[in-house]
Amino acid sequence: MLKLRKSDNTVLAATYGRGLWTGNILSILPAKKIELSGKLLSNDVANLNWQTIGSNNKIKFSIEFSSNGVDFLQIAKLANSTTTFNHKLNIEKGFYRIVGFEPTTSPIYSNTILIKSNKNESSLQIVITPNPVKIDGRVMLRSSFNGLCNWVITNTKGVVLQKGKELLQANAEKNINTNITKLSTGYYIITAEQNGVKKSTSFIKE
Repeated sequence: MLKLRKSDNTVLAATYGRGLWTGNILSILPAKKIELSGKLLSNDVANLNWQTIGSNNKIKFSIEFSSNGVDFLQIAKLANSTTTFNHKLNIEKGFYRIVGFEPTTSPIYSNTILIKSNKNESSLQIVITPNPVKIDGRVMLRSSFNGLCNWVITNTKGVVLQKGKELLQANAEKNINTNITKLSTGYYIITAEQNGVKKSTSFIKE
């Protein structure tokens, strides 16, 4: 026997040899969907808001971010009561998604959203060829402005592996002296910054 009392979402079940069992259906059923929305606030802060459909009170969330919409990294873990999150967007655009975790169920992924900052996306570019990097690899910077550009290569944990600086000329390509072919096999991120504008891109070393 299984009955649902709709007034308070209580489930009543008759168990063989163990009498009656009751529980709240909202603490039993897994999440069915996570709907994510977002907008850009002042000072290039991405404001995320989401709601879950059919979730229970044991769900926990993680926030994932990507600079290209393909490779996502976890940037925060949140409790079940949280439904909003702010993130400083230091590059021209960012992709976000929410992952919900519940005991004994598979992760639930939200829709992916794109938020663009007020920075000039075309002012700074990073090109890595080839990507994935095998025996040979080249990193090229290009900017719409003259000025010093700082760059850094990190792994997925944010550990700085290489860094340097280059003096860029407007609308001219500049090859930077890196040793990306010396890196171990894995996934890496290179970030360049000039005049307060940051650009990040990822590459794979095979």
